[in-house]
Amino acid sequence: MDDMQRQALILVGYIFLASGKIEKALSLLEGARSGASDDPYLPRALSFAYIRAGRYEQALAESDKCLARSGASARNRRCALFLKAHALWAMGRDAERRRTVEELMALSGGGERA
Repeated sequence: MDDMQRQALILVGYIFLASGKIEKALSLLEGARSGASDDPYLPRALSFAYIRAGRYEQALAESDKCLARSGASARNRRCALFLKAHALWAMGRDAERRRTVEELMALSGGGERA
């Protein structure tokens, strides 16, 4: 699958998410993962989809993959940190969530505490 096809699948996945078809979106995005190990947007898209599905451990894993990428854009890092904080909040891991939000705010030039 080439880059344009992969981006189209991610876009269609977001459209499914926006229309409430979460399982269809997950199926599409998980299928796009094969051969897409270098795609900078797919882990973020999967993290968002897993959050929508209530699958917070998987959302956390995908946001961490996004954050582990060297060369990730500041925007991609901010999105991944937001998704990570959401997953941590949903799992009741408040101390980690606070640290993640503080990192997000520092990256965004915001305040000091969450």
